[in-house]
Amino acid sequence: MNELDNAVQGDNEGLRVSDNRNPFKGPFKGKGANRLALRELESELQTIHDEMDKVIERFDQVFRRPRPVHLRQLRKRQYSLLWWRMVGKSGTFIRLFNSDKGAEVLTPLLLETRKMLMEFDKERIRLNFRASVVGNALEAYRRRERDLDSLER
Repeated sequence: MNELDNAVQGDNEGLRVSDNRNPFKGPFKGKGANRLALRELESELQTIHDEMDKVIERFDQVFRRPRPVHLRQLRKRQYSLLWWRMVGKSGTFIRLFNSDKGAEVLTPLLLETRKMLMEFDKERIRLNFRASVVGNALEAYRRRERDLDSLER
C-alpha cells in the first residue's frame, strides 16, 4: 500500500458504522424513542395547561365580580389557549390591547387596573406561545407516527 491508500484508510476508520445500526435513522432510533418524545411533549403541554389554570385562578382572585373581562381557556385542536372574554356577551373573545373592543373595555378603567390587566395579558401571551409551540410539535409527531404506521402496513 502506498501513502495515499494509508491516508484514505485512516480517514475512513472514524466513519465505519456497526452492522446492527441503521445509518439512515435520525436522532430517534425507533418507536420507543418516538413514544417517549410524545409522552414528554404531552407532559409539557399538561404543565402549561396547569400554569394556565393558576393564572386564571389568580386573575379571578385579583378581579372580583363584577370583572371588566373574563380570562378563559379556549380549546384549539390538541391544546388550549387563554383568551379574554367580554362580560355579558357569551362566546365573545377579544384582544384586550390594540383592538377597538378592547379599548371599549379599558377606557373607563383606572390606570392601575389597566396596568394589572397588561401584566396578565403578557403572561397570557407567553403561555399561549408555549402552548402553541408544544401543541404544534405534538400534532406533528402524531401525524408522522400515523404516516410511519401506514407505511409499515
